[in-house]
Amino acid sequence: MSIEQQREIIDRLYRVVKDSILGSFTRAECTFGYFKFESGNEAFDESILYWVGGEMKSTLTKMQYRDNVRDSVRRLHALMKAHTGGSWGKFLLSIEEDGRVSVKFDYTPRTEFTTD
Repeated sequence: MSIEQQREIIDRLYRVVKDSILGSFTRAECTFGYFKFESGNEAFDESILYWVGGEMKSTLTKMQYRDNVRDSVRRLHALMKAHTGGSWGKFLLSIEEDGRVSVKFDYTPRTEFTTD
């Protein structure tokens, strides 16, 4: 597993988020969630918030990207778990107006399901 593979997945998700927002924005935040239940079933969650000036708006990823997003999130989770042993449940992808991107992972333990 390489950091470069993680970076490629994050870049792919960045492009999906950017393409899913109509027009320009001053800031965007997308939360991606990945949950794997004890039964083996998986659940995915996403929300995109973005600001135009001071006005907050929301959207979802475009339908044509949904399977790609799920595969990317699942793969990123697996790569990072193999590399660090940690199992995040969600992460925040932030995009600034100038194109800078930051990512913050949430490793808060979940009691009602496992994120393995």
